[in-house]
This record gives sequence, C-alpha cells and structure tokens, in this order.
Amino acid sequence: MKIVAAEAFVNDKSVDTTETIEFAVTNCNIGKVLVGRSGRGVCAILLGTSAEALEIELGMIFPGYLLMQNEPAVKDDTSRILHFLSTPNAGVDIVLDIRGSSFQRKVWEALRTIPVGRPLTFNQLACRIPGSKSLRAIGQACADNPIALAIPCHRVIGNSGSLSNYRYSSCCKRSLINREVVAADQPACTAEKSSGTFEDKNNKRSVRARANLYFPCVSTRTENRNIGANYMSKESDNKAIVGRWFTDFWGETCNLNIVDELAAPDMLLQYSLHEARRGRDDIKAFMTDFRKAFPNLNFWGAADLIAEGDYVVGRWEGGGTHTGPAFGDFLAGSLPANTGRTMKFTGTTVLKLKDGKIVEEIGLDDGVAALTQLGLIRMAA
Repeated sequence: MKIVAAEAFVNDKSVDTTETIEFAVTNCNIGKVLVGRSGRGVCAILLGTSAEALEIELGMIFPGYLLMQNEPAVKDDTSRILHFLSTPNAGVDIVLDIRGSSFQRKVWEALRTIPVGRPLTFNQLACRIPGSKSLRAIGQACADNPIALAIPCHRVIGNSGSLSNYRYSSCCKRSLINREVVAADQPACTAEKSSGTFEDKNNKRSVRARANLYFPCVSTRTENRNIGANYMSKESDNKAIVGRWFTDFWGETCNLNIVDELAAPDMLLQYSLHEARRGRDDIKAFMTDFRKAFPNLNFWGAADLIAEGDYVVGRWEGGGTHTGPAFGDFLAGSLPANTGRTMKFTGTTVLKLKDGKIVEEIGLDDGVAALTQLGLIRMAA
C-alpha cells in the first residue's frame, strides 16, 4: 500500500492517475469517517475509530492503487456525509463509483431503495433482488460493501428482528438505525434535539425514548430480537418469505436451493392433483420430475398475499404444456411422453411458517379443470 500526501505528489508521467484514489479521514458524530474518491466518484466510505486503521482498510480494498491524502478533493463529499449523519432524512447526494461483481451490484442497488428509518429483514431485501439468490450470499455482499451510508447496508436486520452483524460493529449499526428512525418520524427533529429534549406530540414520549423502542443503547441479543418485533411484524416477514418461495420454487425459473433455505426439514406439500409430499428431498424430487414433464411450468400470484399470525394465504394462477417425458404423478392417471397438452388453472394456497421456515403448504386448486385439459378425466355429457 502506497499513501502519499497531495502536496508531496509530483506529476510524474509514469504514474497512472486513473489508478489514484484521493481520500481524507474526518471526525464525525459516530467516530471517524474516511471518504475516498476516484476519477469517477466516491468509491469508499469507511467508518471506524482509528484513522490509521481506516487507511489500512482502504489499501486492502484497493490494492495496487495510489492512495493520496487530499482533503480538498473530497471536501464537498465529506460535507454531505457529515450533514447526513446529523440529519439522516436529508439523504446522501453524492456521485458514486460502485465497483463489484454483477451480483454484488444487484444487492447494493437494492439496498439503495430502502428508505431512511424503515429497515428491512434479509428476507425482505431478497425480494427486491432479481434472479436466484441465497440469504448467505446477500449477507456477504452487504459485508463486502465499501461505501457505507450511501449504500445503506446498516438498514438490513436479521429475520428474527435482531441487529445481525455489521462491518462497523453492532453499536454503530444501532446508533445509525435509531437516528434514522427518529428522523423518519419527525422530519423537523435535528441532531441536537434528538438528545432527548424533543417531545413527540403523538405519543408524548421523548425522541430518545421512542428510538429506544427499536434498539436500546444497551441490550442483550435476546432483547434485540424481542424489540425488533415493534417495527418489523412477523406477518410482513412471513409474506416476504412466501413471496420468495412462490417466485423461486413455483415461478418460471425454478431454483431448488430455495427448498433447503426456506422449507422446514419435514415440510408438508399437499395439492389435490398429487400425492402429498413430505420433507425437502421428497419435495425437490417432485418438482424436478414435474418440470421435466412440463418445461415451461409457471405459476404466479393473482392477488396480494394475506398474512395473520403463522399463516400466509395466496391466490395464484398458471400452468404449463406437457412436452417432456411420460408423467405419472397425477392421482387421476398418467400421461405418455410429449402429449403437447396444456393445463391452466387457478387456486388458493395456505402456508404455515415457524421460525422463518415453511412447515406446511396446502393448496385448494381447480384440479378438475387441469385434469380435463390434460385429457385425464372427461366431463359428463
């Protein structure tokens, strides 16, 4: 890692200035912040307590780059970031130079859609990311984010409502979330007023008291889980899980990894057309054979999901054309290979969830219509 001061830099033609990152470390109300800028925009916002440690971290993120201490070059960006830290609902209006893999960029773009003071769980964030994905991969992309605050990975919490890990410590994450929650509820509240003197006219609690309903300044991990329920309801979390399940399991492009991620080990899958299936392996085997026989199989939501307690209800429609091998899983009979017959039908599904996992999926469907379209039953004359 090579760090030079701007005033000591000599305009040497042998130095590729496109590989130069100018930066400065500044004190802020949560410690210290390092702002780094390339020729295209801000490429690093790092938080910490030691300027030396932040410079080392910058060098690890951008190995081989010339790192130039140049406070004037990042003065405007730093000013906007400090303003955001004191007044979160002002946002961070800076030009970014976002570097990462295609998947990382999808996650980081989704993070930028989360409003101030409205944290999401990892399951809910996953619903905003196109394509197949796992929560572990999403969590790693959040951890790898080098542009804190402007790409607000601190606004994602555990599915249980816990703070979950954060690159810059759980204490820092708690502070950021609480500040933003206060700002979102009271747009006129300044950083000074949030010390506890500003009175909430709606519920007569001080801003600090209300913020502590989200994540107290001192709490155990178990307490965090309990308090998280105050702003992220179980119903919302369950709907997010079911939304991902419908998309990744029943949608046009099936990702069977979703079974291991979201299904309970002994999950029950039951619909009128087929024998009931129990357990992850049995469910994956069912879907594998179903999609071999119906390669364009696709089901989608026909209305908003409804959730109450442990249950989520969804209406759907869809179907597919049998152009694959013979299929004998229908209770009413078997299909020979490649019949070319198409089924399209509707239904309602009730799913039960426990601890973030689907334990039951029971469907009430228009199976008679599907079987008639496939020629397995005939309507009476």
